[in-house]
Amino acid sequence: MSNEDRILSLLETVVQNVNGLNENVSVIKTDITEMKADIAGLKQGQIDMENEITGIKHEISGIKVIIENEIDKNIRMLAEGHLDLVRRLDYITPIVENRAEEVSVITAVVSSHSRKFAAIREAI
Repeated sequence: MSNEDRILSLLETVVQNVNGLNENVSVIKTDITEMKADIAGLKQGQIDMENEITGIKHEISGIKVIIENEIDKNIRMLAEGHLDLVRRLDYITPIVENRAEEVSVITAVVSSHSRKFAAIREAI
């Protein structure tokens, strides 16, 4: 084999290797393009999540304001009303107990008088 044939053979091998490299580079370029699209999708997803989180933060802030301004106020009013009821109950309990005793006495007197009237009716 002559030097020229060897050089041609080497050149053919180099050309085949370069063609193989070109094919590999094309595949890599395609992969990179796909990765860029995937990354763009991820970035958009991140932006969407950040927007949702911002919305949720606003909603939470609104809920906090409602809790501070309305619910706390209503709980305080309810507690004050409950305290008033407890005070009234403390005041009225002895009165009711006295009335219950008075009703018992009146019931006993009425029963006694009813027996006496019944006895008088029988006597007549």
